[in-house]
Amino acid sequence: MNPGASTVIDHVLVDRVPGETRVAALAGTRLVDLHIVRGDRHFAVGSIHLGRVAQVVAGFDGAFVDIGLEQAAFLRLGDAPAPPRPGDALVVQIVRAAGGEKGLGVTARPRLAGRHLDWLVGRPGLRAGRGVPLLPGLALAAEEGAELKPAAVDADTALVAAELARLRQQWAGLVAEAARTLAPAPLLAAPEPWLPLLLQPTAAVARISFADRATHMAARADAARRFPDLADRLVLDQAGWRLFDEAGVEEQVAAALARRVPLPGGGELVIDEGEAATLIDVDAGASRAGPGTINRKAVPAIAAALRLRAIGGQILVDFVHEGGAKARDALAAVVREAVAGDPEPVEIAGWSRLGFLEMTRRRARPSLSSLLAAPVADRAPSALARGYDALRAAARTAAGPAVVAIAIEAGREVEAVLRGPLAADLAVLAEAAIVTIRIAPAPALAAAEFRIAPGRP
Repeated sequence: MNPGASTVIDHVLVDRVPGETRVAALAGTRLVDLHIVRGDRHFAVGSIHLGRVAQVVAGFDGAFVDIGLEQAAFLRLGDAPAPPRPGDALVVQIVRAAGGEKGLGVTARPRLAGRHLDWLVGRPGLRAGRGVPLLPGLALAAEEGAELKPAAVDADTALVAAELARLRQQWAGLVAEAARTLAPAPLLAAPEPWLPLLLQPTAAVARISFADRATHMAARADAARRFPDLADRLVLDQAGWRLFDEAGVEEQVAAALARRVPLPGGGELVIDEGEAATLIDVDAGASRAGPGTINRKAVPAIAAALRLRAIGGQILVDFVHEGGAKARDALAAVVREAVAGDPEPVEIAGWSRLGFLEMTRRRARPSLSSLLAAPVADRAPSALARGYDALRAAARTAAGPAVVAIAIEAGREVEAVLRGPLAADLAVLAEAAIVTIRIAPAPALAAAEFRIAPGRP
């Protein structure tokens, strides 16, 4: 059995407050994936920009591209159709989130995602994803590129051709806009984080539930225009701002950020995320099971943790020692099977001389811990994460009956965030909920704590 591939997402929850969108993917009631998008979608993974090459660094086999941020994005030379030169204007797409001291990663071979196929720039020819046959009768021009997706298998050729024409027209529009624009400049915002889940190749996602009416209406209108047969799956949930609470997502997020993860039947994982690598230790603890049994119980838990925590980069796993090379090879094969269903590529490099299983996972977005700064070891929650917690709590309170005002009593750090970087988001929430929101300092509270209650206007 493949634990990774067997995970079927059937329900998606979308919770948006001003400045932050959270998308929870559930298999039954179990949280499989959590996407958190903050700020401008024009600078999220998947967005397309007209950039300006600032510097080419042959030693790094790459170039730094100015896309309008303080820190330049990194472009691998292999991801450019021609060798870039300083000063060149390039249309690039963000493919890797910033992390630690590393900035965004971009490619000069953008991809426009569709339901049945993706439009590929700089990669001529028709290709197909794994297990997808080529579709006869689909014509491409000499320099055009496209990749068929699983949804194309049972689709009518005319429907796929119509999507190809739409993506072709969209790319032509982006090229035309780039020709009349001064770099750096954004050309296309990243897709909404719930969209790839809606476009899964199977009909498994029965519904995507939205917490607020405005987000639902916008999403429904977009789906009705582009994917009319899927629009009915987008629903407004009666739970409103309490959507994540009532689905048990908040508790699962807290558990997902714990350093220690208990294994069924005893033992645990100890997960330590660092700048250079993530170390996962499989600890037998008081379990009386054999090493092989403990290791194989740990494998699906490791695969699930990598996906849910969005852990990327180098990963070292210290399994319980269970034998010689044959046993290690068999265990590596089990791990490879378990991560096969991960939406991000995971490469198993093999065993190190010190006995670690080495692997890498593509860092497509910031890890959950870096966004939420959960208490791992002695690490405290970040003020920004607690500020968004306060925003969500205020939204839930505003959804109560006859609430016209909200008082937020905040510790020093939360107060500074609410009056600073999140002040505009708080004002948008107050206007949308038609409430007055007042922030009051609370010296008795810890710096990262807050209290919220209905108050006086």
